[in-house]
Amino acid sequence: MNKRLFFIAPLLVFVVMAGYFAVGLTKDPRKLQNMLTGQPVPEFTLAGLQGRDDTGFKSVDLIGDVTLVNVFGSWCVACRVEHPFLMALKQKNLVPIHAIDWREDDKSAGPLWLKKHGDPYTLAGDDPKSKAAISFGVTGAPETFLLSALPANAVNPNEILSDPALEARARDISKGLRCLVCQNQSIDDSDASLAKDLRVLVRERITAGDSNDQVVTYVVSRYGDFVLLKPPFNMATLVLWLGPLLLILGGLIAAILFFRKNKKITAPASAPLTEAEKMRVAELLAEDNQ
Repeated sequence: MNKRLFFIAPLLVFVVMAGYFAVGLTKDPRKLQNMLTGQPVPEFTLAGLQGRDDTGFKSVDLIGDVTLVNVFGSWCVACRVEHPFLMALKQKNLVPIHAIDWREDDKSAGPLWLKKHGDPYTLAGDDPKSKAAISFGVTGAPETFLLSALPANAVNPNEILSDPALEARARDISKGLRCLVCQNQSIDDSDASLAKDLRVLVRERITAGDSNDQVVTYVVSRYGDFVLLKPPFNMATLVLWLGPLLLILGGLIAAILFFRKNKKITAPASAPLTEAEKMRVAELLAEDNQ
């Protein structure tokens, strides 16, 4: 058995490696996979570039529009090759183009580079410490992201508030509220009618002047702590917190009882032969020897 395994093991390793490389050959090496595809835009706030009259670039600026976000740097040679395309795209006025000026040692380097090569950007932010770049999962410059008009959730265009700051608050609150129909989704991710009604309610309360805590308290007063995706630990939510653990323990106990019940029962030892039985056995053996 050991000798056979000694010869089979290298073959198995070869098959696994061959399969791995075969799958790799079917993939386009020029295509970069981004783990945030289809996900909501990460939150970030960047200061503006020197010499521009905008106030910087923030995640809330991306709500409600199809946009391009381009990551560039004055130090990036490939950015110079890509830049004429961005300038031509700007002339067509098809989509707003925003920028993240990435890893500039000198704050004036990015603005001077744009002054020399042209500025196609609507908004631009300075990101010397890679805070926004890491949030987007940037692997190198240039890199451009196409962002949909809506986040990757069920929010309808007519629900979005015109004030980006208020809409950002509504999104933050909605992420923590459970869809009572789906139960395992937030109201931001659910397309159920009740989830939509709750999203509208949240925005109405915010517009009326409620704080985030007041909005959540109002919703909890109507539906209880179960409406929270992370309910507080108290007697009312004890089942929610301990339910999974109790199910696991119940399953383990049931399995132990099952195996104990079906455990093979050892047959009891036979009683010793009496003197009469011994004599009878001796007689039978004597007859067989005759």
